[in-house]
Amino acid sequence: MDPYADIPELSAEAQALARRRKIAEAMMAQSQQPLESMGQAGGAPVPISWTQGLAKMAQAYFAGQQGKELDTADKGLATQRNQMEADAVKAYQQRLAGTPEQVNALPPDQAGPPQITPAVPATPDQRRQAIVEAMAQSKFPRLAVTAGAQQKYDEADAARTMQMDQRRWEVEQRGQDKLDQIEAQAREGRISRAEADQRAREAKQDMIRLTAAMRAPAAVQPLVPIVGPDGKQMLVERKDAVGKMPAGAGSKAEAVAAGKTDVDKDVMTLKSALDSLNEGGGITSTAKGVLPNVGSWMANTGVGQTVGSMGGTTNQKHRDVIAQARPLLLRSIMQATGMSAKQLDSNAELKLWLSVATDPTKGYEANTQALSNIAEKYGSGGFMEGGGAPASPPSNGPPPGAVRLKR
Repeated sequence: MDPYADIPELSAEAQALARRRKIAEAMMAQSQQPLESMGQAGGAPVPISWTQGLAKMAQAYFAGQQGKELDTADKGLATQRNQMEADAVKAYQQRLAGTPEQVNALPPDQAGPPQITPAVPATPDQRRQAIVEAMAQSKFPRLAVTAGAQQKYDEADAARTMQMDQRRWEVEQRGQDKLDQIEAQAREGRISRAEADQRAREAKQDMIRLTAAMRAPAAVQPLVPIVGPDGKQMLVERKDAVGKMPAGAGSKAEAVAAGKTDVDKDVMTLKSALDSLNEGGGITSTAKGVLPNVGSWMANTGVGQTVGSMGGTTNQKHRDVIAQARPLLLRSIMQATGMSAKQLDSNAELKLWLSVATDPTKGYEANTQALSNIAEKYGSGGFMEGGGAPASPPSNGPPPGAVRLKR
């Protein structure tokens, strides 16, 4: 398959090089043919002239030189194509990001600081347009694959956001329904105004607590660049990038920042699994009594987990998620710190935290404290102190596509 077929500016040159290569190969083949007598003279064969051998040598030499020149030209053509593809990918990524910040220096005859035009992020419609156009182009397959992966990621992330908005809207609906009922009781005289105000305050506090306690749907796996089988960059989900060579890492500062982000995501994945395991009674906790904790501890033993696997229990699924998240977290910490596997192995503090944070037999509080320590030191910050994220205030209207609950 001609890699330049869809690139007119390179296709003609590639075809010309191919024709010249065929001529050079024919010359080389001809130079390797055995020498033949030029005929007979007086009934005796004419001896082969030394000039014939010299001509064959010259022919082989020029064919070889022509082949070297064509090899260099082919490499130059491939470099041009790769550069064009890299430029296309860069332009596509810039379209996804929007207009970057512009710093315009004043003319030499004017004093003062440079004029700065702030960056403008791309709108959702602009992002979609950039993705569609990149997928439709046929020049660079890698760009089309990259855009296709980005489209799947954006769709999954949008669905996740919509699901979270729907959940929040449902909570707000229930709270508003309760407030309406309280107000109706007060108007009908069934309760006093003071009691109605007290109940309304309690209902609002309950709504805020429920909104704050809502767990977001599972985060969409971020896309990361790796070196594909063909040696070129490709985007894959982070879970598929484990053990693969990263591509386009950028500066050390960018790599560290990306590593910290991955540490945060891995920690929250583990935290979510621990929360679910705690809610399902699959892990010991200081908030429980002795008897429930005994059952939870036994379920985390080897025999208990075997039984859980055989039964396909939800708690065992959460334990499996915890076990699978450990190598991902280690890899993220390596990127965030720049440490090698040997350096990580010799870090006694980290080994202790990891052993506790990924071992459900240690108890819920011990696991989450170890995770908080890891997030504090290797991510963007711990979460054990200061409470969770602030509650979002009730919105004035439903999110797009929200379904009204029946009363």
